[in-house]
Amino acid sequence: MPRYKSCSGQLIKKTIDLVQAYFGEAVPISTMCAPTENRGMIFTDDKGRSFRFEQAGLNVWRSSFDKWLADKAVQSGAEVIDNTAALSCEEENGIVTVTLKGEQIYTEQAGYVIDCEGVVGALKKKLLNCNLQYITLSDIQSR
Repeated sequence: MPRYKSCSGQLIKKTIDLVQAYFGEAVPISTMCAPTENRGMIFTDDKGRSFRFEQAGLNVWRSSFDKWLADKAVQSGAEVIDNTAALSCEEENGIVTVTLKGEQIYTEQAGYVIDCEGVVGALKKKLLNCNLQYITLSDIQSR
């Protein structure tokens, strides 16, 4: 980290408020791209139907914003394991065992796991045992 992320870097008001509440500071200017503000999003499904979500927000570079979040997690005591894929995840008696593949295959145990691989992630698909749907996004006019 940081690394390029192809998905949107739009933060909605709720996210902006959560950043302020949890970290006691605003989204750093250093993570934002131009234009810094947006007015919402238009979601288009595979049938061509559009759904408007109009709300003020911010545009960030995902690489910078994600790195900032990871640094905050480390400062709070979390361990960030980069360049590693989660192969499987099982819960038993309140303990989660995750099989990971980095330089080698190994397991880790924890009270909980945060899966950040996105809406159609491979691990989520395995856990939910279903086909996940894709969402296409386009910007509403930015300021």
